[in-house]
Amino acid sequence: PSRAASGSSRFRSRLGCCWFVACPGPPPQAMTSPPIATLVHLEIDPAQVEKFMEVAKLDTEGTRAEPGCLRFDVLKDQSAENKFIFYEVFKDDEAVAFHKTTPHYKVWSEFKTQEPKPVLSQTAVKYHLTTP
Repeated sequence: PSRAASGSSRFRSRLGCCWFVACPGPPPQAMTSPPIATLVHLEIDPAQVEKFMEVAKLDTEGTRAEPGCLRFDVLKDQSAENKFIFYEVFKDDEAVAFHKTTPHYKVWSEFKTQEPKPVLSQTAVKYHLTTP
């Protein structure tokens, strides 16, 4: 083999199996299901934004401590004081299911169902992460 090919082989064998020679990682068979990302778009009653922020802070702190949580952020729309996005990434479906059993999730659920309704609209879309 040429010097370039043998150098590439040495590089590959030294790093182990990978998807791309330049980007070592676990072999595809070692991968489990891809992480689950969810974007939750929220419009909050302007009179309830302060309370929402308290509940969101509690939910964020609790969620980030969960073993299956890879990322959890609350994003605020720059042009609307009452529009937010929850950006959630969990290891797998089991981690999402566990999240929904936690005390901080219960506080969020109770906030959403109080009267008058603080959440004017909520849309959630789930995604699979395609890049780690």
